[in-house]
Amino acid sequence: MTPTIYPRSESGLLPSDSYNQGLLGDVEFLTIHHSAGPRASTKALAQGLHRAYKRDHVAKGWGDICYHWSMDDLGRFYELRPQEAKGTHVGGCNSNNVGLMLHGNYEHHELTGEQKTSL
Repeated sequence: MTPTIYPRSESGLLPSDSYNQGLLGDVEFLTIHHSAGPRASTKALAQGLHRAYKRDHVAKGWGDICYHWSMDDLGRFYELRPQEAKGTHVGGCNSNNVGLMLHGNYEHHELTGEQKTSL
């Protein structure tokens, strides 16, 4: 089954032209993170969390939300940062590295079946 992939326009984020980290380069790595925060069981919850994380990341001087993609509990992907823009999700190791953030704290929960299937 092909997972649902939402473009940035449906991620809850406004367009941004503030990608101040340069270009990503050829993709060599994928880093999967967890938000260590709330899970996102609905599109609306994911959108609200994206806005909150973006505010925090912009306040840190990162120009935009730091991850390229996120995934909700239903295994749906959301585009957050353009693929060509270098992220800020791994300190000092963001060149050639795409960041995927799963909503939730996986020190306390397990991946859902839908997330496992999408990954």
